[in-house]
Amino acid sequence: MRGGDGKIRRRYRRQDVATPYEKLKSLPDAARFLKPGVTFGELDKTAHAMSDLRANRLANRARDELFRAIGRAVNAAA
Repeated sequence: MRGGDGKIRRRYRRQDVATPYEKLKSLPDAARFLKPGVTFGELDKTAHAMSDLRANRLANRARDELFRAIGRAVNAAA
């Protein structure tokens, strides 16, 4: 579908949108892709321990801190 600016815009149906974890769980016989001793029950507890938004914010903070530390190390070495 083309927008008014000539760019192609993709439209995804709501039922087709999934996180990588949701997609993994939807595969037939998905448990065979897990490490021995790991269950979807355990993974579900981890996945639902915090909201996607909160997890994203924490990941962004950790990434930002990593890059700040790299910047400090590069500047100290220069």
